[in-house]
Amino acid sequence: MQIVLHRLPMAWDTARRRAVVAKLRAGAGIAICSAHPAGCLRQGAGRSSHSSSNLMLYKFKSRATAPLIMLGRNGERVLRIIGKSPDTHGIIESAEMPQAIDLLNAAIEYDDAVRAERHPDGDGPDPEDHPDDEVSLRQRAWPLIEMMERSHSGEYDIVWTASVPLATAAPTPASASIRRS
Repeated sequence: MQIVLHRLPMAWDTARRRAVVAKLRAGAGIAICSAHPAGCLRQGAGRSSHSSSNLMLYKFKSRATAPLIMLGRNGERVLRIIGKSPDTHGIIESAEMPQAIDLLNAAIEYDDAVRAERHPDGDGPDPEDHPDDEVSLRQRAWPLIEMMERSHSGEYDIVWTASVPLATAAPTPASASIRRS
């Protein structure tokens, strides 16, 4: 698995850039690419994390906390950041959580710097121009980071499942026959 990190912020000095890249590389294969918009993460050859269906839901469960639900592309993005494949189910073991938290924090630092570079006046993105920029990675990843911290302290694993919500799922033959009767 290789995650492609697109364009590090120019405002960072070389030492800071290298430190963030080294921290991210420790957990997963990272490559830097200038062919895509800043802040975008993708895995493998040409498969973008932005191409996933937003209709999918990722549900993260742990004995230490209440379940956490994320929309498809957000769940897929955080899973890729921590070096997990965004399959229909998986596990984050307690021993992996400190490294996963570090990877998420490094990606959040990167995302914050990219957002600050795009909006130097500090007023944030215009929702009409960039609707995906309304919510930062920091806001999206915070609940999962909290879940990982609590789960790690209690030595519990986190499992996730991905599914399509019932409202958008195609009717099954059994449900179609029920409607006819």
